[in-house]
Amino acid sequence: MTNKKRLAFILFVLACVILYIIIYVIPGVTGALKRTEIINYGELKVTDTVTCYLVRNEKIYLSDTNGDINYYYEEGEHVRKGTKILDIQKKNVGEPKNEYEAILEKSGMAVSKQENDITTFNGIVSYYIDGYEDYFSTEKMKKLKYDEVSRLKIEAINLTRKETFIDEPLYKICDNSIWYVIGWVENGNVSKYIIGENVKIELPKGEITGNVEDIIEDGDKWLIIMKTDMYYAEFGKMRSGEATIVTANASGIIIKNESITTDESGNVGVYVKKKNKDYEFTPIKVINTDGESSAVEVSFFYNEKGDEIKTVDVYDEILKNGRM
Repeated sequence: MTNKKRLAFILFVLACVILYIIIYVIPGVTGALKRTEIINYGELKVTDTVTCYLVRNEKIYLSDTNGDINYYYEEGEHVRKGTKILDIQKKNVGEPKNEYEAILEKSGMAVSKQENDITTFNGIVSYYIDGYEDYFSTEKMKKLKYDEVSRLKIEAINLTRKETFIDEPLYKICDNSIWYVIGWVENGNVSKYIIGENVKIELPKGEITGNVEDIIEDGDKWLIIMKTDMYYAEFGKMRSGEATIVTANASGIIIKNESITTDESGNVGVYVKKKNKDYEFTPIKVINTDGESSAVEVSFFYNEKGDEIKTVDVYDEILKNGRM
């Protein structure tokens, strides 16, 4: 390579490096060094990602004879007490395989042998069982422990088939008038939950609203029990899954917490840039916070004495670090 070509190559590489710095590095640095930010109106959600478990009153119904099955209802349909779910045409179907013996033993008190396949209460029809129908019952849920539940291997099996042996599970009915979503949260997140307050629960197949019924300490975690009566697509089939719980949803001016400070009198506020380029302390009223940002009242709010207090507005420019 000649000296001219070598020099041209070096200059080309240098130009690429400089261009990269201009495009990618300088904007980040200048943004980090910027002392102020423009505030705007928005929505602040306080959320928690939790492994949740569905707790419901449910009963597994067993076959009272051998034979071919004729189903009348689909998975997830609502039926009333006294409904005939299926028919069994009696016939010899060979020797029992005992394939459901272990899961029925786990299901405990949730198993019921009912003649003529007639339901004993209103609820949702499900053809899936997991063996934890009695374990995750409303009577036992407050005594459940994270260390034990987190080790469970939960897998639902489908009961639909052409024929059955006597005493084999056929279906279950799940009471959907009141049911529960439970899960454990860390110490740092338990303050997001308030007994009696409503929360939104974003489950894998849809969103429901629940009410926080109880908060129970369990070692270094807390068991959150949420009650609901809402429809959920896989109510009878699902036992556990990841959920996003929205504990608060507030609209207002969104301000980063690092920008919020106090004045000499202890009033909470931010420093707003004025037309003369000076900064003036402006009181704020926090509606809600997620620990990093806060939603605050816009234009004005009322203090404890009932006085109207002028506060921040849309497009105000404030100090990022909160102080001069």
